[in-house]
Amino acid sequence: TKTDDDNNEPVDEKILEQLEDIKTVRSSFLTQLEVLSLRNIRQVYRNKFTLSVRLFMALFFSLFLSAVYSNTNYGQKSIQDRVGILFFVSINQSFSGMIGVVNAFTVEKAIAKSYHILAYYLTKFFTAVPVDVVYPIIYSSIVYWIVNLNPHPERFLIFVITMVMTSFTAMALGYMVAAVAPNVDAANAMGPPFNILMVLFGGFYINIKNLPVWLSWLQNFSATFHCSSEDTTCIATGEDVTLFLLLLLLFLYFKTQLVALSKQNLKCLFIHLSLI
Repeated sequence: TKTDDDNNEPVDEKILEQLEDIKTVRSSFLTQLEVLSLRNIRQVYRNKFTLSVRLFMALFFSLFLSAVYSNTNYGQKSIQDRVGILFFVSINQSFSGMIGVVNAFTVEKAIAKSYHILAYYLTKFFTAVPVDVVYPIIYSSIVYWIVNLNPHPERFLIFVITMVMTSFTAMALGYMVAAVAPNVDAANAMGPPFNILMVLFGGFYINIKNLPVWLSWLQNFSATFHCSSEDTTCIATGEDVTLFLLLLLLFLYFKTQLVALSKQNLKCLFIHLSLI
């Protein structure tokens, strides 16, 4: 029997409540992949204004940063500059990668439960990969050569791959924030603190070895730490400097002995030839 409350309740709300309890994932997984891939490709590539803005920002920041560090050379005074540029480019890629996807899911809450979760996520990620690879490559290629970093091709390739992977890591973090955030405002508020944590535990502002034990594990989740870890530097501590100097002195000593021995052998050879 219907009550007065049932008669007064709007019909559309009843229908929505019933639809929420219905499993809407009915098509096959492959069909959903195909449909979602085509839809996401259209969404990504038809928005030419967004693509143009992202390209402009990549060019602008790469050229501006290159102008700031254009006087970097291979001298002792430029070590700090090189550490700074490597740290800054990792931060820039982290922020750029997260900002682009932090609202990826929140704006599509209305179609929740319409597709399989795995199919939705895979198509969302892989359709954006071609575009999201291009910007870090352009950014890295401009900065690397103008700033006068290591000119060896393999080093440049490592640098580009590192920047691309940093961008992908930030994208993954942005997708996590987008999945947790209930709306766009919450996603925009939650994104920056995660990036700040990545920067804080990157090893540039504080030595990782001085962190409390209960916080040191957070370094493993910082892409900035893996990009510019102190363990990758040639000389990290005073003990390393002492060891390097000892090895250098030993090398010079043995080299001097070899040169002296070579000269003595040559002298003996000339004497022997003159006697013949």
